Amino acid sequence: NIITGDTDSLFITYENVKDIITSKDMDGWNKKIQSFLNKELVPELITRHSVDIKYNRLELKNELLINRGLFLAKKRYALHVIRREGKMIDEVQVKGLEVRRSDYPSYSKECIKELLDLILKSEKVPLKKIMEFVKDKESDFLEKIKNGDKGVARPCSWTKKLTEYKVLSQGVKAMQNWNDIVYNIHSVGSKGYLFKLKGIDLEKAPKDVVDKYTKEFLGKGKKLEVIAIPDEEEKLPDYFIVDVKDMLEFSWKDRYKLILDPLNQVKESDKVLTF
Repeated sequence: NIITGDTDSLFITYENVKDIITSKDMDGWNKKIQSFLNKELVPELITRHSVDIKYNRLELKNELLINRGLFLAKKRYALHVIRREGKMIDEVQVKGLEVRRSDYPSYSKECIKELLDLILKSEKVPLKKIMEFVKDKESDFLEKIKNGDKGVARPCSWTKKLTEYKVLSQGVKAMQNWNDIVYNIHSVGSKGYLFKLKGIDLEKAPKDVVDKYTKEFLGKGKKLEVIAIPDEEEKLPDYFIVDVKDMLEFSWKDRYKLILDPLNQVKESDKVLTF
């Protein structure tokens, strides 16, 4: 059956195979399919488009042998590849998922990689084991968020002059807030780590921070909802009050839910996932 296709690729799966099969068996089947496509189907397509067969440059070949795949949407998938162009490998290949995006927290991407390994590389994956992993990591995220660890904060950057922005991004606003309250360091070309906030603990904050916060925010009726620490800082100063719920949703819950959504379609009676 065809699972999905892209501009220059097609993924198929063999179903209802009851006996134990090997990569050698798969190679044999793939060669038969490849021969059929190139010798029968492609010439037919070429002829239909009134092109002389001698000008045909379309040749299909098997590139990957995949043990298991997780397909979320077009151009969004993860594969456990066991053979690439005839060479045996053991590699999880990811396209379009959070592990490849630069605007997601580093610890989020690290944990999603672990989750994908658990789903794709296990011979049989118990749902219970997956949910235990998710809950254990949630505890880790909570601790890191409360400690102001930048590994769970959203990376952001200030890429151009303020006058060139039609609408200021949340990241740039967060950087400006740091400049206004703590010390002026962010500018064009800067990178930072964004935290969602509920405010400032005025009893913990240094006097100069309290004074600037009072002037720039309380005095102007503005809310302090985001802040971006510069790369030079090890962690978020503890006088900032983090919006833990919002941070947890973004850095972990929303990330793993996208990965697990296809698995949630498995019947409740199925205790073990098999692929």
